[in-house]
Amino acid sequence: MYTITSRSRFNPTNFAAAVFLFASNALAAGANSPTNGARPLTQVAADIDDALALEWNAGAIGLFPAAHGVGFITVPAQQGPGGSGGVFFGGKILGRIGYGLGAQFLPGAVTYRDKEFRDYAKLSMGLGFELWRGLSLGVAGHFFVGDDSLRSVSSVDAGITWRVAPFLAFAIASRDLNEPFLDGKRLNRVWIAGAAFRPWTHKLTIAGEARIEENTATVDWATRLRAQFIRGVDFTVGAEILPRSSSTSFNLTFGAEISVGQFGLGFGPQFGGSTDSLSSTGFTMLARLQRDRTPEFVKPIDDLVEIAFDGPIAEQPRPALFGRGPATLLDVVRLLERIERDDDVRGVLVRLERARFNFAQAQEIRARLKAIRAKGKRLFAYVSGEGNDVFLVASAAEKIFVEPSSYPHLIGLRGEFIFFKGLLDKIGVKIEAFRVGKYKSAVEPFTRTGMSDPMREAYGAFMDDVYAELVGAVAEGRGMTVDQVKAIIDRGPLSAVGAVKERLVDAVLAYEDLPKALEKEWGRKVRIVRDYAARWYRNLAWGVEPGIAVILASGNIDRGDSGDGGAFGGPTIGDRTLAKLLDAAVRDRSIRAIVIRLDTGGGSAHASDRMWRAVWAARKVKPVVVSMGRVAASGGYYLASAANAIVAEPTTLTGSIGILTLKPDVTGLRNWAGISVETLTRGKAADLYSIHRSLTDNERTLAQSLIQAGYDQFLKRIAEGRKMKVEEIDKIGQGRVWSGRRAFELKLVDKLGGLHEAITHAKSLAKMPPDRPTRIVAYPRAGLIERVLRQIRKFGVDAEIPEEVARALRGVVDRVAPRDAGPRLELPCEFELR
Repeated sequence: MYTITSRSRFNPTNFAAAVFLFASNALAAGANSPTNGARPLTQVAADIDDALALEWNAGAIGLFPAAHGVGFITVPAQQGPGGSGGVFFGGKILGRIGYGLGAQFLPGAVTYRDKEFRDYAKLSMGLGFELWRGLSLGVAGHFFVGDDSLRSVSSVDAGITWRVAPFLAFAIASRDLNEPFLDGKRLNRVWIAGAAFRPWTHKLTIAGEARIEENTATVDWATRLRAQFIRGVDFTVGAEILPRSSSTSFNLTFGAEISVGQFGLGFGPQFGGSTDSLSSTGFTMLARLQRDRTPEFVKPIDDLVEIAFDGPIAEQPRPALFGRGPATLLDVVRLLERIERDDDVRGVLVRLERARFNFAQAQEIRARLKAIRAKGKRLFAYVSGEGNDVFLVASAAEKIFVEPSSYPHLIGLRGEFIFFKGLLDKIGVKIEAFRVGKYKSAVEPFTRTGMSDPMREAYGAFMDDVYAELVGAVAEGRGMTVDQVKAIIDRGPLSAVGAVKERLVDAVLAYEDLPKALEKEWGRKVRIVRDYAARWYRNLAWGVEPGIAVILASGNIDRGDSGDGGAFGGPTIGDRTLAKLLDAAVRDRSIRAIVIRLDTGGGSAHASDRMWRAVWAARKVKPVVVSMGRVAASGGYYLASAANAIVAEPTTLTGSIGILTLKPDVTGLRNWAGISVETLTRGKAADLYSIHRSLTDNERTLAQSLIQAGYDQFLKRIAEGRKMKVEEIDKIGQGRVWSGRRAFELKLVDKLGGLHEAITHAKSLAKMPPDRPTRIVAYPRAGLIERVLRQIRKFGVDAEIPEEVARALRGVVDRVAPRDAGPRLELPCEFELR
């Protein structure tokens, strides 16, 4: 949820320079045919992409932007009947399908084949398909009402538009393609071929076309120049050259269209005549309404943009039947980057209600908020939620306001591990564990009733690092010393008033009183803007700009396709899915580099190695950077080591370079339940993995040797990817977890930071301009059917199980009976600091 109101800045010089819109006469080849409508604007087929394409070039319908409408009125220069009016609507559905509807009213007279047609309406509808980026095929149908001779006529137009590059576009179109009958005679087809050229940017377009009517000997020509010298004002000059048997006729139009927010308004004169004389033929008024914005003549100044966090932030999109699901971290980062670049935003209000972040997300968001402050913008936080993570984000603000009933929850860190051995002993289940690595503790919840010393050492050190990050950030944000912050934490939870006394927050007030407090801080009345994120800005460039692919991968590593999981499974990262996404990003010529956003504690060793090979193959073609989230350890670090670079937050849990496998034996449970099992085998090792017997000593030796071979492969892969020696990796491996900061010091990580830093580094490796806004292509992108099916699945059992309970159950199921029963590269249970 985001909020925004605005005040506008008006430039009288720009306003004085703006002239209103342009229009054209309809005297093209075959233009006197009654099937041609008013076509109020001077257009050429290669340079049109709004709903007027229904009249000019059906091939552009597939390139329509978001939903929009255009209305016009033409007024003739001479009094009497004539003129025209119309309204067109267009938009896009399912990503690549454009649609259009139009209605024109033609009260004037049209003379064609010595017959006059007057007072009729033209109704149009069309569909277009974007076959490939910038390549569109479309068709439009037209029907007529009013004039008796036209009621039985239906006309079909078709066209193709191809935006070859950001500077060049081509179009081929046909009018009256079906050669409809009018008064017993067929109408001639009209063929149009044109091109448009942008020598520098989208602010200047030069376009032209030739129009050929079948069964005639004439070729008509049209050209148009469109320029934007002033932001939000499109100036145009259009000309049509119409050779005839006795003389050559001309149509000229001049004008401009002004854009203000989602509205456009235009007015312009038109002239016509021959080589002997040229006179005014009328003028056109036009209005436009569109969902997405274009560069605005009156640019809003946003005093204070409100960003409200209400609930958790997802690492990757969650399916929603209608609209979008919860915001992802990538969405939040891109929004904050946009605010940072927007010179018309003066400040930000961060509203933290039921917000919930993991520490890596909190650090990423805090870093982006600090970057906004570094641009000279003001930053305030309103806290009505609780949690260390919430306060970590809020501490970036210059002023923190807290709700009266809130308790600023800064009480230190807690990490909990659940051990199941006691339960397993009671029910007669024995777990045999095989591992390599002194610190590889993922087996301990099933083989011990408490933490071993190595496990306590590794996770204790990790908590020390995270605690230092938390305390340091709060101390820096609130102007305190580290010791002062630690003393406040040790005294326990504070009331809202107590937090003010300790200088953790600045004031206690209800949200409805916040505007007055901000006015006092600002020194004048402040307008809070709550719709900033909902502002859609249309991309005016042709073609596809170079971009960065961001592959979002969250969940347990497994073989096959990725999945959302069920009641006990949880989301998975499938090796086949990741390989497909990497291949798609590599084959896309517009993608210059790839960022993989990882949030995983590991999983299948087999799948991890397949992913390593897929990443290694991709980096040979394009730079690959891994961005580590809350956790990217064990199998997660395995695949990350193949990338060109790894970026992690200081609080990321990573490392855990080790391997394990578990072998359950349910003989005791089976005997207690009175269940008997008989097994037939061929081969001495056929029932090696059976859960109905224990292993022999020789089999244990064999299992340990296989695990050791897997660990050696792990070390070899990481050494190859990180360009380090195997001995170096083994020394800092042994299954030990590290914080991102410690991993950076050990050269397991290349840079500290989040998604923003990973994308920036990927741009650098791809030699892309560092200051230019980057087109981001997020993977995976679910289709409509997939979204519906996933949403239906959400109404199952998993929706009824509390997240904390589901996590514990997933930990048991995934480790005791994983889908891939081979060696595992993973962490013990779900571990998250709160």
